[in-house]
Amino acid sequence: MALITQYDLIADEDRLLTDEFINSLRVQVKKATVNSYKISLGLFYLCLDDQEINRASKTKRKHIVYWLNELRARGYAPSTALTHVFQIRLYLSWLYERKSSRKNPWDLILRSDLPRLPKKLPRPLPSEVDRSLIEYLDYSNNFYDKCLLLLRHTGLRLSDLLQLETNTHFVDDNGHSFIRIISPKFDKEYSLPIDEKVIKLITFFKKQNENIGQNITSNRLVNDPKGKSLDSVLRNHLKVISPLVSDIPITPHQLRHTYATSMVNAGMGLYSVMKLLGHMDMRMTLRYAELYPTTLHREYQSALESIKKRYEIPPPSSSDENFNPIQALDDINHWLRNTIHTNNKKLLPIIKRLSRFKTDISKLINKNDEIC
Repeated sequence: MALITQYDLIADEDRLLTDEFINSLRVQVKKATVNSYKISLGLFYLCLDDQEINRASKTKRKHIVYWLNELRARGYAPSTALTHVFQIRLYLSWLYERKSSRKNPWDLILRSDLPRLPKKLPRPLPSEVDRSLIEYLDYSNNFYDKCLLLLRHTGLRLSDLLQLETNTHFVDDNGHSFIRIISPKFDKEYSLPIDEKVIKLITFFKKQNENIGQNITSNRLVNDPKGKSLDSVLRNHLKVISPLVSDIPITPHQLRHTYATSMVNAGMGLYSVMKLLGHMDMRMTLRYAELYPTTLHREYQSALESIKKRYEIPPPSSSDENFNPIQALDDINHWLRNTIHTNNKKLLPIIKRLSRFKTDISKLINKNDEIC
């Protein structure tokens, strides 16, 4: 017998609408996301029912405030609360667009209502832990160790690793090696440059597939020899080997953070790192710029050197010691009078300015001699 959820208790007046909305999502999103929408809708209608409202079209700003307060009272994490808000706003927008409601969702749910997410910086491994982990994984011939080593050398998400196909490796017209990545997270394809270490790992997995033989039913590059779900197996395996190199547990996504951070601290530009990671938004990549003071200090010193070169007055040459500025101004004056046609209207003002300039410099020289 199926369990009754809060969604199932939505009043008949709007149940047809919510079912139609949910069915419209099924062709766009995964089953888990559909279930998430049903949870959000169930809670939203529960809050409306508490206020004796049975139709979403009757929702007013005060009802939204009540619902937002209920989200806070339940102690949801900011990310979970934000998901609820986004999903209900989409539902209210759907009602508004199909004229099932006259209430503009942007007047009901304000930008200030959105829960603020805590700013999370990437958590790369300390350099000594990273070095020890790479040495351990590189020395091992264990299949799961090699999977983790591939994650570290490419910065792939675990889900992206499991989607790699056997023909993922290709060489462009310039002879550069890449792997083709189809990311299930963003449903996009991009290419990642690789080195000999990664090519060697790809060869390792292809040989593993040959050993497994007919038991492989997919075109995936990485296949568990025992037919297990690699996602959970690799997470558990990393937990097991973490104590060998670190005092704290290591997660697969930390290998991605470590890969990206090492690239940033090696001097790679953030736009290039964005392309390596397959990020859709530069703001995701900018987090890596906030990590290491050493990188900030290096960039700061480099900027100072550039500024210094731009504005610094060059030191005098050895011939400048006998330089006579008064004689130089007389020479310029003489050159102008003998070279520029006297009918040129700009000549006389320049000669007058030179004369004043000569007088001012003479005064400075005399004053300096008195001080000395």
